[in-house]
Amino acid sequence: MIIKDVPSLTTWTMYFDGATNSKGKGVGIVLISPRDEHIPISIKLDFDCTNNVAKYEAYIASLEATLSLEVQDLDLYRDSLLVICQTNGKWLTKKDKLVPYHTYLTSLMKSFHNISFT
Repeated sequence: MIIKDVPSLTTWTMYFDGATNSKGKGVGIVLISPRDEHIPISIKLDFDCTNNVAKYEAYIASLEATLSLEVQDLDLYRDSLLVICQTNGKWLTKKDKLVPYHTYLTSLMKSFHNISFT
């Protein structure tokens, strides 16, 4: 017998995004525990950056937050094809500004036992 839609007892879920516009720059994150507890996080970015840099900032902040909670298994949901494909190695990180973000992100990902991207 297979039971579907039963949440994992160890896997956390995370939704995150970063954006810039004329009113400011920021990051939004929602962590969801295996017990369905929601932890919202918002961060204002106080420096000039592109939308892609804001998305990398969101990704990094989300991983740092989960590591501080000692999360080992994580399902990430993101709407940026650029960040996901660069992280998975399908696309090269060509922009000089994004290379340090990509390098740091790659090192953070090694701290997890299991991590998936959607």
